[in-house]
Amino acid sequence: MLPSIHAASEEIRKGRLSPVDLVKACLERIERCEERVRAWVLIDREGALARAAECAREIERGGWRGPLHGIPLGIKDVFDVFDWPTAAGSYLWKNSIARHDATVVRRLRQAGAVFLGKTVTTQYASFDPPPTRNPWNIARTPGGSSSGSAAALACGMCLGALGSQTGGSITRPASYCGVASCKPTFGRVPIDGTVPLAPSLDHVGPLARCVRDVEILLGVISDWPASVGWGGDQSADAPRSPGAPRLGRLRGLFDHRADPSVVEMMRQVCTQLEKKGAAIVDVPEPAAFAEVLPRHHTIMAVEAAMYHQERLRRHPEDYAPRIRALIEEGLRCPAPEYARCKEHQKLLRSEM
Repeated sequence: MLPSIHAASEEIRKGRLSPVDLVKACLERIERCEERVRAWVLIDREGALARAAECAREIERGGWRGPLHGIPLGIKDVFDVFDWPTAAGSYLWKNSIARHDATVVRRLRQAGAVFLGKTVTTQYASFDPPPTRNPWNIARTPGGSSSGSAAALACGMCLGALGSQTGGSITRPASYCGVASCKPTFGRVPIDGTVPLAPSLDHVGPLARCVRDVEILLGVISDWPASVGWGGDQSADAPRSPGAPRLGRLRGLFDHRADPSVVEMMRQVCTQLEKKGAAIVDVPEPAAFAEVLPRHHTIMAVEAAMYHQERLRRHPEDYAPRIRALIEEGLRCPAPEYARCKEHQKLLRSEM
């Protein structure tokens, strides 16, 4: 199986690879690895193969839609996909069928992507451990909350996936599983049709097997233009932007809280990037950053409580311990404290 979207896309566009064969290869990887890794809550084998065959016919007729046409993806189970359930880790929602696509799902569908199924999320995209295991060591966590998306990519079960993040839920599992990801700027990617955790903190973002593939996915789901022009040459071998990158590195809290092995890894990464011509610049933290962790946690707790309060009252059995504790903490938070945290959020955004 081709390891990347951009490589597979070129093979499909040039007629050397069938979307059906590519989907079959992913389904074979799922068959081989899923019992051990448990990355999926739903696999639509028949639907994916039918969609791949439809894509193949469109491309043969000259209707190539772009670099996602015929590419198999996984969708985190917090996004609505028409005619599939959106459970978000809930037992009671496991048969809750979506009647519309989330906006990001609709954009991927229009771009020609093939949806293999729904990937595991931690319950309600929060903190309780998922059933998914880390493919590199099944005794370890894949990270959350986009656990299944990252693990499935690492196994080669799909070539790209959707994730969501309120406090590290895209970038953490991507890091733990060794794949690429992006948490876009807040508001760049629409969140409608997504089960929320904290709406003023929630982000939607792509995961893939390399940075170039992340760029392709982001270009499709984003409200803003991608950094590489999307309106002209959409082929996967389109010219790249010239010039060496200038990269900022935040230290402070990120160095102080990191494990020594992570700090050393970052040093090695920066060294390699500099050898390739990148400029690495230390960026000081904004002054308001000193309070970011407790303020962020309070906003997350209160907004989770706003969404889940009534349902928790009626169905307490459908809430695992950590998400229940978060909601209960939000319910206890005084209104003035939440207001102060929101003011801090505005201040930090302006300082950034």
